[in-house]
Amino acid sequence: MNKKGETLLEVLIALTIVAVSAAAAASAIVSANKGLALSKNYMVAQNLASEGLEIVKNIRDTNWMKFPLNKKDCWLNLNVAATQSTDCAAEKIEWNEGADANNDYYIEKIGNRWTLGTDSNQKIDNLPVPDKFGLKLEESQPPASPERKYTPISSGETAAFYRGIRVLDLDTTNGEESLTIQVIVKWYEGAKLFEIQGTEILTNYL
Repeated sequence: MNKKGETLLEVLIALTIVAVSAAAAASAIVSANKGLALSKNYMVAQNLASEGLEIVKNIRDTNWMKFPLNKKDCWLNLNVAATQSTDCAAEKIEWNEGADANNDYYIEKIGNRWTLGTDSNQKIDNLPVPDKFGLKLEESQPPASPERKYTPISSGETAAFYRGIRVLDLDTTNGEESLTIQVIVKWYEGAKLFEIQGTEILTNYL
């Protein structure tokens, strides 16, 4: 009888060990999968941030080519339809001082030209972030597709990543201008908010 009791006890102990080991293994797998997903999203966010900085540089360079005789007034022009340098002042990247300054922009594409848009109600620090800051996986591309890419989304859709351009400073020292910009990419992993930033100083001279 004692031997049977001991055998039953040994079986229960063995089952407990197996159950604990299985739970630990499952937890480790879940943690590894979360870590892998976070690493992937960090890489995507980093690329989105780098792309944002390149887009702003491209806007400046395009303006230089369109208005070579008036770089000073036109290098920050956001009006893609502008054909004369006199059109540059109507729409341009601006920097305003003060707590209520609206220095946040979203990236959009008009035709084949990148530009920036702004709205007094759309601030990068306000979450949930307005849809115009968002990017999402194209629905035509399955998640596992090697051709996956992120594109600006239209109003009302859910975004996976949020990207905005913030103007930090416009320096006009010595008659030249330099613009300090920051691209901010945000996304959620569950209930936790993650953020990546990139900063660039642009000038109106070569």
